[in-house]
Amino acid sequence: MMMKVSKVVFLISIVTSFFSTFSLSQTYAKVDSIALSVKNKRYKTIENLVSDLTQNLETDEEKYRVFYTYITETFSYTYSYINPKKCLSSKKGNCETIANLYKEMCQISNLKCEKVDGYIRDANRLKGFFVFLRKPTHAWNIIELNNKKAIVDAAWGLSKTVGVHSSKIVERGNLDFFFNAPPKLFSLTHYPKNKKWLLTKTSKLEFVKQVGVYSDFHKIHESILAFPSKLNQKKELISFTFSQDLIADNFKIMYDDDKKSISPTEISRKDTTNFTLIFDISKIKRNEYFEVVYHFSNNDDTVSLRALLKYRKK
Repeated sequence: MMMKVSKVVFLISIVTSFFSTFSLSQTYAKVDSIALSVKNKRYKTIENLVSDLTQNLETDEEKYRVFYTYITETFSYTYSYINPKKCLSSKKGNCETIANLYKEMCQISNLKCEKVDGYIRDANRLKGFFVFLRKPTHAWNIIELNNKKAIVDAAWGLSKTVGVHSSKIVERGNLDFFFNAPPKLFSLTHYPKNKKWLLTKTSKLEFVKQVGVYSDFHKIHESILAFPSKLNQKKELISFTFSQDLIADNFKIMYDDDKKSISPTEISRKDTTNFTLIFDISKIKRNEYFEVVYHFSNNDDTVSLRALLKYRKK
């Protein structure tokens, strides 16, 4: 039985997105195979790399995609900037390295591409308007796809990156979301320094008032659509509704600097395609942050994917 209505809870609906990883992978299967076929080769120049990637491609869309797949499947993240001309040997780079490399690859192929500097607002950056008082913290690209501006963030699309709390490389799997990313969802975590590159009507106020979101939240079917701006301050319950193809038992709330966890007190099947989890957060102290996380098995290791939300209990 669900808790009584008097036990007010917040509901977050997660529905299937038309930007599913499966459909995109199928659309670009041929192009992606080309990128994967050369990922282990060493190139002295970007021109040689671009030539190998594009010699059998005809459309601009295919070229944009093959550059994205090559970078995301070949490079790993580092916090140090590496010149694009020198990063081919190390196959590492930070967001600026990767955005510059992507732009240069496009320019060699006479494709329109701009590097965008901006701000990211994931769960570790909950500082309101202070996020805009420092230098831009991220870089991505805007391309011209089918006569429309489109978003590419190859750095956040990397299939392997450095772990959040260690230098260990974490395998993230394919992240198609960040190629031609839906602007509305993308703006939950990204805001350009120059509003010229903002492809939505999101204001700075709306951007900073959103609930904290982790950079990997897009991994869960790229389908989170709406969040409450804050918790009900008088109640001790919070609930979420998720898609059926996720595993209910893999969800937890983590708090006290990830030292403690809370499992759902109740799992309710809403219908044939969705289930609802209810968490009792009464043990969490006032003013403490807590996180909704999803655990998944990867290479026989259990990896905590900071995929959803971060709240502060008041």
